[in-house]
Amino acid sequence: MKGRTSTLVVAGALAIGAVVVPSSAFAQAVPQIAPRDSTWEIISDITLGIGVGTVSLMPRIYYSDPEATVGWKARWHISVLAPILLLTTTTFIIDGPIKNAIQSNRPGCNLDETNVRFPDSGCESFGGPSTHSFAAWAAPGAGLGIFIADTFIHSDGKVHAGSIIGNIVVPTSLRW
Repeated sequence: MKGRTSTLVVAGALAIGAVVVPSSAFAQAVPQIAPRDSTWEIISDITLGIGVGTVSLMPRIYYSDPEATVGWKARWHISVLAPILLLTTTTFIIDGPIKNAIQSNRPGCNLDETNVRFPDSGCESFGGPSTHSFAAWAAPGAGLGIFIADTFIHSDGKVHAGSIIGNIVVPTSLRW
């Protein structure tokens, strides 16, 4: 009888345990494979915005014709749109078809981790080529093109410090 009683007690405990234990199971959270610092992501977004915005919003500075009005002039001109539209278009091309064609892994990730795309793993997307990096390096190039056009075409070789600072110095210093 003792063996039968212990068997009934164990069976009863298992039955109660089966009722008390939840019926659904949850997968364990995937640890972040390649940790990313969110502060640097914010800093990267801000410096990219300032660098590209400075080149985009910088007025054209030129030395006017001495026969009309003597001195430096600053104005927004439609000609500034050409380098900015080229910068924007190539950035979107880098972010779309080129990034998908190359599919370079993020640092610390391998191809399998990126293809599985575990949420919050840090490896959900391909890393290269970097759209932020391209735009940050292209902004000083666009500014240099605007500076050269303003200086040698519209100002007869006369250099203005404001044009150097706004078109070259600010975007170049913010990309580091």
